[in-house]
Amino acid sequence: TKGANAALAGTSVELVVDTRGTESDVSALLLGSDQKVRADDDLVFYNNPSKDGVSISGKTVSVQLSKVPRDVASVVVVVSVDPTHPDTVF
Repeated sequence: TKGANAALAGTSVELVVDTRGTESDVSALLLGSDQKVRADDDLVFYNNPSKDGVSISGKTVSVQLSKVPRDVASVVVVVSVDPTHPDTVF
């Protein structure tokens, strides 16, 4: 759900983004306790598809929780759409 937050348990989680016909870009941010990326490469996207247990393949974000460093407080998934595309619905 747009804007939702969820605590996770277990060893891994996978999120698949479906924008139902609208082209979208999926990325993930590894944030520290200050809610900022620790470094520029903490942005996981098609051109940097994996970092510290977080990976992206197409519209799927996978997280191996045991591989995420302790100084990462949250992983934020970001989905972008082109608002100039006709019939864009998010």
